[in-house]
This record gives sequence, structure tokens and C-alpha cells, in this order.
Amino acid sequence: MKYIAVNAAVVGDSGAGKSRLLVAYSYGVHTANNVHPAMSCYVHDRVVDHHAVSLRLFDTSSGPNPNYDGLRISAYSHTDVIFICFSLVDPESYESVRTKWYPEISRHAPRAKILLIGTKVDLRDDLEVVEDLENRNLKPVTYQQGLAMCRDISAAGYFECSACTGEGLGVVFEEGMRIAGASSRSSVGKRRSCIVF
Repeated sequence: MKYIAVNAAVVGDSGAGKSRLLVAYSYGVHTANNVHPAMSCYVHDRVVDHHAVSLRLFDTSSGPNPNYDGLRISAYSHTDVIFICFSLVDPESYESVRTKWYPEISRHAPRAKILLIGTKVDLRDDLEVVEDLENRNLKPVTYQQGLAMCRDISAAGYFECSACTGEGLGVVFEEGMRIAGASSRSSVGKRRSCIVF
């Protein structure tokens, strides 16, 4: 059985749910008070497509501290897969995919595969959340909008998930391992077209 090491960075706006996503996937728990350092690492060993894969997930911060940018960018240098997260109930974080995250990744990690992740899918139909957005003349991000962004940034796939319910978590990270593993077995450096789940 072939062994493949995969380095992955998880990026997105502050409040997009990156850390909760990683904690829920790693420990099966979600905490209301999510305190973490500027960068944390989670390691998962799995068998994917008959290959032993070790996935190292780096949780990067996007807070106001300018040092965070340097830490995050330094993580890109050895990254195989980058998960760009946005909150499905925060249209501003969705727009940041196009205006901030994709340009930053294109500049600092042009060979990394990208997976686009819509978080907080459990809140998209929550009446209080929807009402709050409507009061600000906003709406939750739709599945179709997520798919359109996936195509616009040439991401390898688009997924929606929830750290609170666990919906979609396993699929997100397993597909990251699969894409990176396929890339390591191929000499072709092109990004695949968008895969939808």
C-alpha cells in the first residue's frame, strides 16, 4: 500500500467556521468558546482509494493581527490542498473568496488544489438567521451561487457542511485526500474541473 502525505491549509474570513469545522471533524465536538492559536495543526490517517493517506490540516487565522498574514502565507509553501471556507449565512465571506482568498492563493500557492467549502449549512434555513439577513437586505448564499463560485475560481470541488450537525464533514476532507493523492500520482499539474457533492 502506497503512503501519501498531504498538507492542507484551511482559509477563509474570520467567523466563517474554519476552526469549528476542524474541531468537529477531528474530535466530534463543537464548542461555543472557540479559542485557538494563530495556527493549529490536525493530523488524520486514512485509507483512501487503496492508499494510506496522512492528512495534515493547518488551521490558519485571518484575524486583525498582521502577523497572521505572514504565518498563513508561509503555510502555503508546502501545501497540496487548500480549503477555502465561507459561511453560507454571511454573503460578505462569500465575496471574500473572489476578492481576497483566491487571489492570495493564486499568488502564493498556484499549484495547490482548491476545494471550496460552504459552512454552516444548518443555518441557511434557520428562520431567525434568515430574518436577520432580510433585515439587512441580504440572503443566505444558495447552493447554485456556491457552485458558480467554484467554477469561477477553478476549484476542484464544492461542498457544503455543518460543524454543528456533522453534515458533509467526512466527505469534505476525504475528497481533499483523494484529490491530493491523485495529484501526487500524476505528473499533470492542471486543476481539475469542479466536482460537486
